[in-house]
Amino acid sequence: MSSPSVAVSVVVAILSEKIQFPIKVVTRDIKSKTSTSKLEYIEGEISEANVDKLSEQLKGVDVIVSLTPASPPANLVKEKILQQVKPQIYVPTQYGLNGREVDQILPGMFKFNIDHVDNVRAIGGIKVVEFLNEFFIGDGFLTEIVGHAGIDTEKKTVTYANKPETKVPVTYLPDIANAIVGLITLEPSEIPQLLKIQSAEVSFEDIAKLYEKNHNVSLKVETVPLEEVVKQANDRIQSGKALDHRDFSFIIWVASSTGRDKGGSYSENDNELINPGEKSLKWTKFH
Repeated sequence: MSSPSVAVSVVVAILSEKIQFPIKVVTRDIKSKTSTSKLEYIEGEISEANVDKLSEQLKGVDVIVSLTPASPPANLVKEKILQQVKPQIYVPTQYGLNGREVDQILPGMFKFNIDHVDNVRAIGGIKVVEFLNEFFIGDGFLTEIVGHAGIDTEKKTVTYANKPETKVPVTYLPDIANAIVGLITLEPSEIPQLLKIQSAEVSFEDIAKLYEKNHNVSLKVETVPLEEVVKQANDRIQSGKALDHRDFSFIIWVASSTGRDKGGSYSENDNELINPGEKSLKWTKFH
């Protein structure tokens, strides 16, 4: 899934506890926020009108982590800011799926994210790290918000494409925040351009069973051919119509159902690089 806004407060809270130098957080409204010696809030919209102002306020920052929703206009503004600030490391709003792999099956779905990463890399001197964690868990994600796992909460159904045993990585929000801490404390040369983490790997069936347990319901199981839903997803993407949240959830579910190393699950991860021997944190167990 794309980065949920609820993740921002979790990430900022953990960063402010563990990083020993001032963290600058750009936000639309600072009225309810208080800057400290560790945390400096900067008021400003990510907009064309604020490029020079934000660039000046972010000068000297070594690492920029984007937690704002991605869109072509916002990405263009970020590129102009990055051109001026030139941080050592930049983590774009991507998270979730591997857009380049998904593009092989569902072309165009994540083109604006792929283009953004390529544009920033073309600036030169900035290490761009594509940070992947597949499905978020926390603050409703994958417990109440479950459409991207094939679950229709109104109809009380779960649909499997391919097979119920198809596995996907899941990552709890605090683990994501701690992983970002681990990432930005590494030397840029140690960090791969594509970084994959996970709290656990579970099947779509595991997710459905947990939903049933937590909500005391029984989901009716439906199965559809993978090829059929891939075609449906491509039709929606290529239609040119704006995608609503249901479309987006459906497409994410399809991409994640295609199997290992095709955009969703991955055969290898970077947990050990970020958190050697689980010395920094214990990865959250699926529950």
